[in-house]
Amino acid sequence: MNLGFSETEIDKVDTASKKNNCNFIFQENVEKSDEFASIYFTGDYKGKTVVFDAFVYTLEMEFISNIYDAAKDAVIEEHPEFAQEDFDAEEGAHIEMMEDFATELAKDEDFQVCEFLDYDEDVPYGISLDICLNFPEITPKVIEEFVKAFKNNTFQPNKTFYSFHLDEE
Repeated sequence: MNLGFSETEIDKVDTASKKNNCNFIFQENVEKSDEFASIYFTGDYKGKTVVFDAFVYTLEMEFISNIYDAAKDAVIEEHPEFAQEDFDAEEGAHIEMMEDFATELAKDEDFQVCEFLDYDEDVPYGISLDICLNFPEITPKVIEEFVKAFKNNTFQPNKTFYSFHLDEE
């Protein structure tokens, strides 16, 4: 049974939110930064109140993630011998190539992103929700305003496409 649908869990999240004077809670023991946060909040989904297990992040983070995924694929396509390499490493020929590809891909107007919500029902707790927002930082105020609009059914993702510059270090 998915506990994120139970009254006990819903009440637990609502009580913790109210205790913190907001409409969500940060997930404990999960890294957060100016670019992203993992939260819980309650809301309606298909006519039922549920706990949303949400990951909120910036549009710029989505853009950079897409660029680096495409760059990694390009490196592996051009050099299949790198397929088993760790692309999260800090150094290596494969990393240098990936960074070069990323820099070039970021200049391509085909790489653009827009705000979105992505629901996933096939999770063990509640409803998973990826929330990509066009803000320079993910702050408690940004999250609070999003959750309020979401609960009031007034949130509409901005479908304008954007691109960003990669910082060349």
